[in-house]
Amino acid sequence: MAETGPLAHQRECALPSGSMYTCSFIDFDGMIAWYNVRHSQEVIGQGQAPDFEYPEAQIDPSAIPVLAWYKRHAVPNSTGVWQAMALRARLSETLATRMQDWHTWTGRDQHLLKTIRELPAANPLQFTSWVPEERQ
Repeated sequence: MAETGPLAHQRECALPSGSMYTCSFIDFDGMIAWYNVRHSQEVIGQGQAPDFEYPEAQIDPSAIPVLAWYKRHAVPNSTGVWQAMALRARLSETLATRMQDWHTWTGRDQHLLKTIRELPAANPLQFTSWVPEERQ
């Protein structure tokens, strides 16, 4: 027989609340980006090419370290690498703009900014735009 009363209600609410609290510390956008890039055609030779033209409103700056990893591990000078670097620059600008306003500051973004600054490639936050040169 099911319990009733205030204690039963507290137990029923504790698990979902605890799960939601725990999930607030997990970067699901970053996890999805890592999976998609690491299993892409240009990295492992099979599968699908990453969709860098996915609406940018759906791509979070947490994908910046993933894009840097992709550049180092994908087929050099491929279209995907050029698209990844252009997307990385735009996401870097988004993060830099977001970090300028203290109202939108988050610990997760601060950690991301630290990670980006430690990347072996040139710091993407040092420039305002990046577009590949036109090929002749």
